[in-house]
Amino acid sequence: MLDTFREASLYFIAVILEASGFMLIGCLVGSLIEEFLPDNTIPKLIGNKPIAGILIAGLIGILFPICECAIVPVIRKLIKKGTPTPIAITFMLAVPIVNPVVGFSTYIAFSNNLEIAGLRLASGYFLAVLIGMLTLFIFKDGIDSQIIQSHAHSHDHCHHCSTVVIKSPGSRVKRLIEHTWTEFTEIAGFLFIGAGIAAIFRSSIPLAFLGNLKNVPGLSTLFMMAAAFILNLCSEADAFIAGSFTSLFSPAPLLAFMLVGPMLDIKLLIMYRTVFKPKLIIWLSVTIIVSVFLWVSILNFTGFIPELRR
Repeated sequence: MLDTFREASLYFIAVILEASGFMLIGCLVGSLIEEFLPDNTIPKLIGNKPIAGILIAGLIGILFPICECAIVPVIRKLIKKGTPTPIAITFMLAVPIVNPVVGFSTYIAFSNNLEIAGLRLASGYFLAVLIGMLTLFIFKDGIDSQIIQSHAHSHDHCHHCSTVVIKSPGSRVKRLIEHTWTEFTEIAGFLFIGAGIAAIFRSSIPLAFLGNLKNVPGLSTLFMMAAAFILNLCSEADAFIAGSFTSLFSPAPLLAFMLVGPMLDIKLLIMYRTVFKPKLIIWLSVTIIVSVFLWVSILNFTGFIPELRR
């Protein structure tokens, strides 16, 4: 019992120490965007042409890395400014995966494995664009009235838009620090919970049980997808949780874990309700689960997922 507790404690501390730095970087980048990036920058980059906009939206995270914990308020702003819903959804699903902070954290978490980091980013882009295109095709008639909350779609009206507020450098730095710290403390709670559950999981579940999962095709992938949904991890930290399971699972379930979490977990499901109607939330949830499972299965069957160093 003592050995089990010691093992779980050491694992818990190791994950927290490894992941917290990347989370802090992500929060700082998000705060810089919030404080210094004009509201109309992203809509201008994306444009209003649906197909081209979807393809571009999937890559915006390279320039503006934002984790999924902060993505929903950004989506609300984009929709209020008239960004087509399929483009906004693509942006929402892609940015938490297709960004340099997540790529680097995945690279480090998997022992400097460039292949698995690149595959995660490429898969995130492909799946986000695919789901955006499907949304465009399926909800092309009356899309906003069917799936967008009315308060999320109403455009901002400003009666004093000509007033320019000049912020001093000192006040900007203060706001930047405050926003970064607030974001970090809010997200850190989910990391602690996730790391704790993973530590208990690793130290208490019999290896024979996990061996049985491996022997049933697809079952371990579904298991890790469910774990990603429950753990509510930040995309800048989830790779460290996945990386700790390399001795227990093959690469396919770990990739599925890192793809599902940034797109769909418990906290996101609740946050989506502030923007989308239940019809779209249900459709998105089912589409994400099916798409990730099929995509990872295809990659695994065709041998595109690299072996991991254990």
